[in-house]
Amino acid sequence: MTFAKIDLSKIAIKDYPQLKQISWQLDDDAVLTAMEAKNMYERNQRFIYFDLIDEREKILIKELGVQFIQK
Repeated sequence: MTFAKIDLSKIAIKDYPQLKQISWQLDDDAVLTAMEAKNMYERNQRFIYFDLIDEREKILIKELGVQFIQK
């Protein structure tokens, strides 16, 4: 399965289940910049279900350069 190129200038949280989960305080139609999304993932990693991340979201996380702290 191939995915369309991700526009990092406007990331719709509704398109990424784990990002949506950790962005619970935002409206469902919220759009983040790359830096905002990266910060959201890194700050809230303890709430992410890593085993539920789909391929599209894995690609986004990689493109954002997210650094998760291993525990």
